[in-house]
Amino acid sequence: MPFIKPLPEWYAPGIEPPAELKTSGWKAGMKPPDDYFNWLQYTAFQALKELQERAQLKDEVASVADASLTQKGVVQLNDALDSMSNQQAATPSAVKQVNEKIIKHRDDLMPHVLMDGTKKYKYGFKLNVAKDGLTFVYEEVL
Repeated sequence: MPFIKPLPEWYAPGIEPPAELKTSGWKAGMKPPDDYFNWLQYTAFQALKELQERAQLKDEVASVADASLTQKGVVQLNDALDSMSNQQAATPSAVKQVNEKIIKHRDDLMPHVLMDGTKKYKYGFKLNVAKDGLTFVYEEVL
């Protein structure tokens, strides 16, 4: 949808007032030169014209494509830790939670549980420097 209001066109560039006058403003009884007013009108017209020429309309912004694995675009954030979506991005909070779970899992010597009938076992792996590798460890949970 284009802009509705027409630009207040003004083509007489005028002369920029001195910095002191722009700082202090008009005083009672002053009769500033018409070129100062022309400068103000022309500068305002040019600024508004630039905004209208460079502004993206709402319809244009909404038409940005969705992101994919091969294309930049709009993406929805997701806080879920079990999402398999390629259309959503993980939040820093979700990444932090996953990292904390990995560290906890790594530091737990027996993080896994196995049920064998009515018996319950915890198991895992630990580093065995003497054998230069991992050793399987388990224990029955009573």
